[in-house]
Amino acid sequence: MLIAIVVGIILWRKYKKAKPAIVERPRPKDPAHIWARKELKKLEEEKLWQKEDVKLYYSRLTDILRFYLEYRYGWYAMESTTEEIQDEIENYNLKEKAKENLLLI
Repeated sequence: MLIAIVVGIILWRKYKKAKPAIVERPRPKDPAHIWARKELKKLEEEKLWQKEDVKLYYSRLTDILRFYLEYRYGWYAMESTTEEIQDEIENYNLKEKAKENLLLI
């Protein structure tokens, strides 16, 4: 009986430590819209679409938009599916034009 209790305590402590802590990504020093514009400018200057690397271009573009949503609204957009992001946009108090622009992308 004592051995089962000791083993139970050891396993409990092991699994208790195994839970990963949620670590927030470092936020940029600039406001979200300024950061996003800088990143979009960098992406444009790389001219990936002209180098026939269209997939990388759209991947980077999507990441910039997701990080913007995370920095601006506090959503975990990088870990969310597109449908989850659409639901957040629909439920958030945004102007209709802003919702339309975000959902068209």
